[in-house]
Amino acid sequence: MTCTRCRRSHLSLRNVRMTETAASKLAHDTHEEWEPDWIEGYFVAELRCRSRKCGEVHVVAGDHRVSGDYENDEYNNRFISEFRLRWASPPLPILDIPTRTPTSVSEAITAATAIVWADPDSAANRLRVAVEDLLTSFKVARWTSTKGKKRRLVSTHERIERFRQIKPEAAEALMAVKWIGNDGSHNSGLSAEDVLEGIELFGFALRLLFDESDRLRAKRIAEINRKKRSVRSPR
Repeated sequence: MTCTRCRRSHLSLRNVRMTETAASKLAHDTHEEWEPDWIEGYFVAELRCRSRKCGEVHVVAGDHRVSGDYENDEYNNRFISEFRLRWASPPLPILDIPTRTPTSVSEAITAATAIVWADPDSAANRLRVAVEDLLTSFKVARWTSTKGKKRRLVSTHERIERFRQIKPEAAEALMAVKWIGNDGSHNSGLSAEDVLEGIELFGFALRLLFDESDRLRAKRIAEINRKKRSVRSPR
């Protein structure tokens, strides 16, 4: 995972501290058939930038348990620790947001990434807010008038369909994000993985709309080739 501060080096896991729950500790002494894969508890750790010049630190916490990998021989089993992230401060760099992205959109995405581990449904909701703000930044109408001249709120689905007329590829990605956001609105029990996929798809849409690096690189390649062809014969 790339460091949010220097954007060059990567984060590495440091200083992991694990604590068992009271019930997990009690099971050690009260159950004759106790096995290590009964252990449950919590963890706290650091994610630290590998660059000494940077040194950025994220504090993370969550659930911890031990699971058994018995394979084919129950007497030759192995146990591994499993960690489920629930909280991180500052928020982890899940998405590299293009600099030209509207501020309201960036803030909504950051808000989603801050709670995705603890409350995926709420994070999906904030992701949907980001979609609405993005459409507004492209002047896609949020309200329309009916025949009786009453104002009607335009649905997110309809707004994306209108956006498709000018940015079809980005609109397709936003539609997928919208479906995930809908599930969050209805408290469907989304997982963090579901929302992370939505964030990834949103990032794809943002790169299409605001990241010109590939387009400028392609333009530069064309310029170089055109100049070289004009002074040299092909070989």
